[in-house]
Amino acid sequence: MHRLETAGGTFALEVREPSDLKAAISALKLARVDVLGLASGHAGVGAAASAAPMVSPVVNGPNGPFFLVEHFPHSLELIESVPDVVARRLERAGVESADIVAPTRGGALDSLDTTPRAVVLRLFPRRRGGAPVIPPDWIDVACEWVTGDLGDDEPVRVRALGIEFAVPAVEVPALVHECGLAKAWCDAVNGELNDRLRVASVTFGRLPHLALAAGGPGVDNAGLVNRF
Repeated sequence: MHRLETAGGTFALEVREPSDLKAAISALKLARVDVLGLASGHAGVGAAASAAPMVSPVVNGPNGPFFLVEHFPHSLELIESVPDVVARRLERAGVESADIVAPTRGGALDSLDTTPRAVVLRLFPRRRGGAPVIPPDWIDVACEWVTGDLGDDEPVRVRALGIEFAVPAVEVPALVHECGLAKAWCDAVNGELNDRLRVASVTFGRLPHLALAAGGPGVDNAGLVNRF
């Protein structure tokens, strides 16, 4: 509750280690709509008029499903009701046990966008009728780009909706595909931000695309050309 109250209207909510994962995902999808309804009905309470409340799609992370809430009204009464809304949905779905937590947002990967000396390839899918969709085989290539030189159990840092995880390399494709299906931005990072690294990112919004990047402060000019 303290983390929600001090989040300034932007926070993540996660159902950790549910007894029934499938039911928990379904319940959280309904709770997402409930939370958006709460926020939209009181959007003028302590929030900028131009900042419309937003709730991300549900992503199934390594510890359980979660979503990101942005521009939630700064009303203590409303904030206190959010975990209750999620708990009720879990109970109705038959989930017998789980922890409802507000995971810490941000971490080491916050400086990823300002890491110097990198080459970046951005791939934009064609629009076919509706919104552009990042093809699954693109994501397969991206995950191979990041994890190709790692053993299955070696750790890879992943950031999804601003929440960071360390996952075994073998689990990276499943998590990035999950973000692709949920249309949730995600970064998978192999290496160190102060030395050398390779990155695959899926980005959604007005211009959904996939980005492959490599470089870092420890890479010289010849190394950048090789990566290009």
